[in-house]
Amino acid sequence: MDVFSGPQKIKTFSACFVQQDLPGLPSGGRTGRTGFNVRLAMSCVAIACLCLIPGCDRTRGSRPVQVQTPIPYAAPMPAPARVSPVTSVAGQFEHGKQVYVNHCAGCHGNAGQGTDMAPALVGAGALPLHPRPSSSRPGTFRTAMDVALFVTQTMPPDEQTRAQFQEQDYWAVLGFALKANGVELSEPVGPTNAASIVLHP
Repeated sequence: MDVFSGPQKIKTFSACFVQQDLPGLPSGGRTGRTGFNVRLAMSCVAIACLCLIPGCDRTRGSRPVQVQTPIPYAAPMPAPARVSPVTSVAGQFEHGKQVYVNHCAGCHGNAGQGTDMAPALVGAGALPLHPRPSSSRPGTFRTAMDVALFVTQTMPPDEQTRAQFQEQDYWAVLGFALKANGVELSEPVGPTNAASIVLHP
């Protein structure tokens, strides 16, 4: 049973140490630096010992320690998927139409009918098997891949504008032209299926 508690306990317990005579030192009122140092050291030892006494209430008068619950690990959320215009035939067609209006219609016509500057891409006579007499293309257009190989190397005629084109832009314009000419596509046209799309047997 604790007779003393709090500050009274500390004062009484430390007094039991500092008031005792120590061997080698004069008894009674110890004066001087040596006596003060001894009393100070013994008081510190007494206070430290109190912390080890069973039943000592070391949390009395102090704020309780708040133990934070660890936050469970959560895997980072995946980044939103980037919507690509070539994920569907309809998406590729719309993207190709936009590219065509912005970069191709000035020479090939608003509806792909052709002008004095460039041949037709849509309608009768569009994408013929053999090059026209005035054409600069060297080969035939038997498949959609033949068209793609020629277009990616020469269109648009301006090199700076051509440098801004991405691969999907070319495939989108080709998909737009094929669909506008009545070619049914089950999937977006691209490097894996263009050679199987026959324009001229």
